[in-house]
Amino acid sequence: MVWALFTSTQAADYDFGKGHPFRGDRITSFLKLFESLYPRYKPYIEHRQVVMSELPLPKADDILKMVHSEEYIQKVRELAQKRQSLTLDTPLSPTIVQTATLALQADAYIIQTYFPQPNEDATYDGLTLFGGFHHASYDQGGGFCVFNDVALIAKILTQQMSYKRVLILDLDAHAGDGTEKIFWNDPHVMVISVHQNPINFYPGFGFVDQMGAHKNIVNVPLDPYASDRDWLTVFEEIIIPIVQYFKPEVIIRNGGSDPHCQDPLTDMGLTIRGFYELHQKVRDLADKVVKHGRIIDLIGSGYNIGVLAKTWLAILSGMAKAPFFSDFSDSCPHINPDKLHPRTIDVISQVKKTHSEKFIEA
Repeated sequence: MVWALFTSTQAADYDFGKGHPFRGDRITSFLKLFESLYPRYKPYIEHRQVVMSELPLPKADDILKMVHSEEYIQKVRELAQKRQSLTLDTPLSPTIVQTATLALQADAYIIQTYFPQPNEDATYDGLTLFGGFHHASYDQGGGFCVFNDVALIAKILTQQMSYKRVLILDLDAHAGDGTEKIFWNDPHVMVISVHQNPINFYPGFGFVDQMGAHKNIVNVPLDPYASDRDWLTVFEEIIIPIVQYFKPEVIIRNGGSDPHCQDPLTDMGLTIRGFYELHQKVRDLADKVVKHGRIIDLIGSGYNIGVLAKTWLAILSGMAKAPFFSDFSDSCPHINPDKLHPRTIDVISQVKKTHSEKFIEA
């Protein structure tokens, strides 16, 4: 079996306009690179191009109400008609809201059509979709996020497809605050979010002691300039034991290139090779621990157009078990990718103490 990449050029319509970091050219630049290199990746990745608006989509309100309040949905639509902002960083327009809605409808259709029930055979090893709008909560949005596709997919899996244990692995540079709030009281969903320390950094949420009603939320805040080794050490010391403890039936991973050392909106220190190695480990862990190794991948963040496409492709390559090609080089002169920062060791210790029941030796 191979990995499936579902893309739509309509995703580029989610564009906040000139001067905003979230532009549609992020999507088109990735598609241009991927299509030019597709002969390399064809043995590993099946590219399924769709026109979202032409799919047999479920009703918009039925999908949106799975994760958002009716009042919030109406507020978003009214602000869009007036071309007003949801928050300072998230200006709305009819096109933005239409595209955000269409994306969730398309996700619902794709998951329900191509992703199997827990005990069914799978067509693909895993799926990658554009997305990861993890800042939108039940009745709020912001941080470029209007509707939460990560939460929607988890709700579909648990409420409509008989999955009992879903793990969300959020590897974005910003904490997945909206996703965490939506599943704060849900013992069937565990969220692990590795992100930049939210002290003086958006969204100001995602501290170690924020852990959900059932201790089903695990936050791992890393200090600025966290290197490849920092992230990989967190994976070994925190993520692997918790996944082994929770025994999920499926992993939803989200995050793009904003932890890259050259991203203008963050202060992280991952290199392109670091992204590849990190996501190789995600796939290897799923194969070892998750029944049938099932993963749904949402990729969308990142604001340096010069490294975004290569970084997204490195993430996709790691997940799909495709080779890492040496021409995907980058320059991070201010970062030593092999350095493990003392503060990272401290954070690992804090997480283990806070979630001690998840680290009991078998």
